[in-house]
Amino acid sequence: MALLAFVLMFFQFLLSSKIPWVERGLGPAALFKIHRRWGLIAFVLILSHPALLLSSERLQGYASAISPLKVLGVLTLLALCAAVFAALLSRRLHLKLRTWKRIHKTAYVVFPLGWAHSLLIGTTLQKGPSRVLWFVLAAGYLAILVYKAVRGLRKR
Repeated sequence: MALLAFVLMFFQFLLSSKIPWVERGLGPAALFKIHRRWGLIAFVLILSHPALLLSSERLQGYASAISPLKVLGVLTLLALCAAVFAALLSRRLHLKLRTWKRIHKTAYVVFPLGWAHSLLIGTTLQKGPSRVLWFVLAAGYLAILVYKAVRGLRKR
């Protein structure tokens, strides 16, 4: 669940990056709609990750110890919750657009934290094609950040 959610999260950054060749195919409105849907799906999948792990441990009659990598996962989840709840509740809370954007940008810290958490604690990512994919996603994320930074500097 978490692996799929993480890949979907990467696409959240790509969909909202305002890279011309990404927007050209569907247009900003359609990309925003996909961003919201896939974001919600990723969020539900990520929320199910700790719930399923804890349930599995309980059903098997044990509880694994809290480790720094698990704490990193919890902090990452809290940052993600802030970003998602800001998006979902912005109208009800009457958040100004600027405030909503600032809170929603906490998602940019979620990707590197989640990447480190998953790479260091996850058994699936220890070797093979999935590990390579993780580094490709990290490179793509960094490229998006560089693009956005350069675009932001040009606007100023």
